[in-house]
Amino acid sequence: DRSNNLSDIVDIACGSAHNVAVAADGRVYGWGHSEYNQQGNFGDMQGTKPVQASYFYRPRLIQGFGETKIVKASCGGNFSLGITSEGYLFSWGWHGNGVLGGGFDRANPSPERIPRLTGVKHISAGMNHALAVANRIDLSPHGKPALLDLVDDSKLADAKVAIVGGEIEDRKEIHVHRCIISVRCPQLDGNIAVASRFINEDEKERKLPVAELETELHADLNSDVLAALIVYIYSDRLKFKDEVHLTAIGKLGLSLGLPRLAALCANNQNWIQRQAWYPKNMAEIDIPTSTFYDDMNTLLESGKYADVRLHFKEDKAGSFFSFNAHKSLLCRYDYFRALLLGSFSESIANNTSSNSLPVIDLSGFVTDGLKDPSLFKFILIYIYSGFSEPPEHVAVDINAFSGVLTAAQALGIDGLVTSYERAAGEYAANGPIWAAEALEFAETFGLPRLSKICSELVALLSDDLEGSKG
Repeated sequence: DRSNNLSDIVDIACGSAHNVAVAADGRVYGWGHSEYNQQGNFGDMQGTKPVQASYFYRPRLIQGFGETKIVKASCGGNFSLGITSEGYLFSWGWHGNGVLGGGFDRANPSPERIPRLTGVKHISAGMNHALAVANRIDLSPHGKPALLDLVDDSKLADAKVAIVGGEIEDRKEIHVHRCIISVRCPQLDGNIAVASRFINEDEKERKLPVAELETELHADLNSDVLAALIVYIYSDRLKFKDEVHLTAIGKLGLSLGLPRLAALCANNQNWIQRQAWYPKNMAEIDIPTSTFYDDMNTLLESGKYADVRLHFKEDKAGSFFSFNAHKSLLCRYDYFRALLLGSFSESIANNTSSNSLPVIDLSGFVTDGLKDPSLFKFILIYIYSGFSEPPEHVAVDINAFSGVLTAAQALGIDGLVTSYERAAGEYAANGPIWAAEALEFAETFGLPRLSKICSELVALLSDDLEGSKG
């Protein structure tokens, strides 16, 4: 079978009973034992049993990386790690002792990116632990980029960014949201502010201010370059159609005060390509740490350009708690879309005075389990930035994380539900009492996946306790 003849191998690693090899094209091959998904085998078994060892007696392509290219690998006891060409870290195999770096699942059936690590340069996997040398912890959104679905969404957009000058075929305008632009690219928001001054009061309902980018000032500016700029602002990701656009995207990033975007572009070029435009002509690019989480948290805290207020009545005495928020971000979820754009929106508008924000009363969440309405902030943090990890003081308090989880479930925010289910699983692993508490919570609120995990933990931890007494 010629497909199994390995060539152009740039790195190899050995585990307890499995091996991986990295090819020059970024593909990863594995062979040896597979019972703990060491081969990422759920994506490659084609109906055979995961423990059918003979299938992996020869090297097999490890599936699940998509277009991601791996450049270096390391194997632990029953797991593997791989560094990508962009400096991210993937893991797969058995998750004993948390070696895969995320979640509570016992195994990863296919490679998954370890969240928050960026600029990874070196890795070393031990029997039951792993080390990585990286730039620092990155709080940018991972998995599905947080706000990509809002790019050029005209429904609640309140501004545009457009190319002016140049050839007709290069003309392009993209709808944007000033609340996001204000914290992610203040210079562009300043351009929008200037443009808004030239719009008469009677035109504001139907005419949006436009920030104009002139081709005379920005060389090689075209629709693809503009799209890459807006995608970066909304997602903290560099996405480009063609490598020939990298210089134009990078130079635009420098001119708009976006050094991270420029560094990402330079990092995807060789030294000769970037020396003509990038100010730091060094062999290895130092990519600035992401500010996406901090930027979006600043927006949430400041309430700049807020256009709705979320209201919670805490008790019968009438004390209340509220957050100023932004419709464009909230309406990505069906619950808020129905309230703010559907049949309920008219009643909300009718209860609003001319000089105040529309108010949505969410007091029902307090009676349904969210005992402390200030915890709703963590739901908003996820909506705004995609960051889903519960803070430490919440993760160790079952009343706190269960309140957030039930509210997220009612709102239909599945990504946050999954993250907090994992936190509940980790809480349950502390001992049989904790597992019993988490199981009762999971069964009460209809969380079958968490119920299964907690049931297994109750049995396992109880057996361990009986064994230690014996």
